[in-house]
Amino acid sequence: MSMNFNELKLSLVDYLIRVERYKPSKLSDEKTSYLVNKRQSKKIVVVTIGVPMENDRKLQEIKTNISNGKRERIETLTIAVTSDNLKGAVCVEDLEEAKIKLKDYFSKIVKLTTALPDEKQYTDEEILDQLQNPSNSTNQKLKDLISSMNNRSAVSIIFSVFFIIMPLVTYVLWIYLSRADEDLLNSFVASLFFGGSTKALTIDAGQYWRILTYGFNNINYGIFIAPVQIIFAILVVIKTARYTEKIIGSWKFAFIIFATYILTGLFVTILMPTVQIAGIMVFVISVISVLGVTTWNKKRNAISIYSNSRFLLPLIAVLVYMIFLPHGDVVSILAALALSSAITLFFTYDYKHIDLFLGIPIIIVAGFLFVPLIGLIMESNGLVYNEIVARSLLVGVRKWVFNVDKVNTILNENLGWRYFIANSSGDFVIQPFM
Repeated sequence: MSMNFNELKLSLVDYLIRVERYKPSKLSDEKTSYLVNKRQSKKIVVVTIGVPMENDRKLQEIKTNISNGKRERIETLTIAVTSDNLKGAVCVEDLEEAKIKLKDYFSKIVKLTTALPDEKQYTDEEILDQLQNPSNSTNQKLKDLISSMNNRSAVSIIFSVFFIIMPLVTYVLWIYLSRADEDLLNSFVASLFFGGSTKALTIDAGQYWRILTYGFNNINYGIFIAPVQIIFAILVVIKTARYTEKIIGSWKFAFIIFATYILTGLFVTILMPTVQIAGIMVFVISVISVLGVTTWNKKRNAISIYSNSRFLLPLIAVLVYMIFLPHGDVVSILAALALSSAITLFFTYDYKHIDLFLGIPIIIVAGFLFVPLIGLIMESNGLVYNEIVARSLLVGVRKWVFNVDKVNTILNENLGWRYFIANSSGDFVIQPFM
């Protein structure tokens, strides 16, 4: 495979850092790299594209720093990546020529291949340097991943709208509307009113749209915890999501999150009829698990170590937080963790070497697909009267979101409850059939 001058320069620099243990100088730029190793006979190697600079001030500064004011000769090797013949420099225009001309200085260079620098194994010292200052790392892939956390993509914008902006909007609306409606003071009633999912409404009442909207509000966690979760998502999860998207790819990441969100909501709603599911924790744990599965079996390098640091602390925080959550929320978080991990494995698995390990994600995904399907097909006994569900429908009627006749049909026919909503003294109330 042929290499352009920039690729050749990167390969030479990578070889000198990785094999010959040179360290890159902070004075390096896109055109010229300055490498230093005090133990080598050529203590400084300059690798540049084109004609080297005359009276190079950066080179003189590096020599001064190395000598520490002592009078000693600092031998320098200049490698010019060019098709010209220049005095005072080793000129190379392709990899084979570089091997021939540089083997007298570096004998191991004859083994240099055309593999890209980012695919090579770095030493422990290099990895440490890259992690201490990743933005200025010589590992271009790591630098790109770091910068991606501050760059918005279409996928990250969509997820930000769904799981940051919408929960913020519904939270503010809840605070505002609850001042005029006592039923909305109950966070579980308010959560269902703003799109939360429960079997009575989503399945029995046929409001399947709740599978799409249950993550748009965080109200069921209460007036204090809800904003804390949103702040955590803003400060940690969204940046991690952008980073993960860059690693695995936009469409794969979007598919995994969307599929996990839908199937988890459906799974918990059907399998746990008395549980109410809402909030952003399914999205949060899905992002964390996708990054974890994508990098956990990768070779040890700066990217995998940095990626592990991006998901381990949030994962530990979520697992500790689960101790204080009701069992329904714990089940939804664990379900999302298992499902997102399984789907990610399908995208990262090495299909050239298939083994029994592939059966794990197949079983998990099959379970999330067929168990809810069986639950939908099989007839089940009607649910007992649930005051939270009824009050959420009552609020919907009061706010003109639902038609009173439609809601009464849901209460009487879909749910089989002997209650109805009536207008009493100018206000809607729930009354039992006498």
